[in-house]
Amino acid sequence: MNTNRQHYDFSNFEFDTTAYDHRTLDELLYRAKRNMSELAKLINRLFERHSRILVVRIDLGYKKEVAESVPLEIVQMHREQLLTDRRNHPEVFEGLLGYAWCLEYGEQGGGYHYHLLALYNGAVRRDDVGLGMAIRDLWNTIANGHGHCYISNFDKVKLEGQGNLGIGMIHRDNVLLRINLIEKVATYIAKKCTVFDMQSGRTDSGDFRTFGKSWMPKPLDQNAPRRGRPPQSNGSTW
Repeated sequence: MNTNRQHYDFSNFEFDTTAYDHRTLDELLYRAKRNMSELAKLINRLFERHSRILVVRIDLGYKKEVAESVPLEIVQMHREQLLTDRRNHPEVFEGLLGYAWCLEYGEQGGGYHYHLLALYNGAVRRDDVGLGMAIRDLWNTIANGHGHCYISNFDKVKLEGQGNLGIGMIHRDNVLLRINLIEKVATYIAKKCTVFDMQSGRTDSGDFRTFGKSWMPKPLDQNAPRRGRPPQSNGSTW
């Protein structure tokens, strides 16, 4: 059987809890499952509406020499500027369907940084590495030249060899890549910000958020006519 084409119920995806610290498992699990559930619903809704999605994963932070000196308020302002000024940068954001982000504080000079998941219309955009570099360059401009980024899409070959590939071009009927997108990529974001929630203790007061995502699009009208043939995957992961 071709495992890329078998039926899979993405609406009942089981959340992996193996990486959690048992001392805070109950609260971590609740928060992470809430975030993960919202993000999984967004991803699945986008696949209902689009036959293929181009997935970009990038970490947005600051150069080591300034990372620990950048205050939280500036970090938040930079993230808001990046995501709210999309109309002025069509070369970067044209075809963007949705996104999710989480905030983390890195030890040993890492400072505040974001993990960003960007989901593009695969019928409009194809160069995931190029888009990652464009986001990187824009972030660096916003950060006045002090930005530092890591683009996961450079590592697609390694991830594929490990069986963990869940970024790049993903077709709707490619079950393996869709599972990895949720289990390996989206879950990572939910875990990271949840651990930071517990460590900081400031999110309970509403001082700041460690997780955010784009709005959920409306579901398709199942009675509305569709043009063309149902989309078929050619097995490509480009």
